[in-house]
Amino acid sequence: MTEITWEQIDLAAAEAGLPVAVGGSLAPHRVLEALRYGAFPMPCTGEYAVETNRALYHDLVQEGLIIGFPRPEPGGRYALTWWCPPTRPVVASDGVHLSRKLRRDLRHKHQWITTCDHAFAEVVEHCRDQRASPWITDELTESLLALHHAGWAHSIEVWNGEDLIGGVFGTGMGAVFSAESTFHRQPDAGKVAFADLGRRLWLTRPGSLIDVQVPSVFATSLGAEPLPRTEFLAALADIDLPLTPHRGVFQAAGLADAGGGD
Repeated sequence: MTEITWEQIDLAAAEAGLPVAVGGSLAPHRVLEALRYGAFPMPCTGEYAVETNRALYHDLVQEGLIIGFPRPEPGGRYALTWWCPPTRPVVASDGVHLSRKLRRDLRHKHQWITTCDHAFAEVVEHCRDQRASPWITDELTESLLALHHAGWAHSIEVWNGEDLIGGVFGTGMGAVFSAESTFHRQPDAGKVAFADLGRRLWLTRPGSLIDVQVPSVFATSLGAEPLPRTEFLAALADIDLPLTPHRGVFQAAGLADAGGGD
């Protein structure tokens, strides 16, 4: 039997507070297909997390309210959920906000530089380590590395001399960049990485959006606002080409005069 594709799923009808699907594959082409149509994966590890998902969603899968993809062990289908919430926190690529203090520090204190795709694997590992993010599993990491080599996934790095002190990574296509995670090893370096991502996306494609997938205080402080799902899905229409941030080497100080701030 042919596995259902994301194109066949009505994500606009997904129930609030529930995954649109469970199970399936984290193979690079499947992750890319899901993002293309508006869903993002949340894998989990550990028996407790898997059994919690099973208890929450099994009956709804049986009733057809949640799509159930086949998935091999370990964990089975309940080790992986896919989400498309009713609103999506997004930031316009030219709308990232930095505080006055951080702008002042960028002008007069920090001598940081930023790069794109100079250390993708290291950025992913730092995000895994620092954020203790159980959803960045080994399987998902392998998929992200493959997507990076294929030109879909990218990282932004912040450097203090030769030290990697901050970064963000995600996957871009069309006019939407799905930012997965950030890290910092010095205060505010993660915010600088996010703002630099916006600057680079604007240079590549003015009017593009950064999708942060899940609301957070961090994202809100940088300017994330909720976008209704219907509008977000419309923004994904006809976006079959990669969205690559500008790959130049920049001075972080240049971010002090871009976007808004308090």
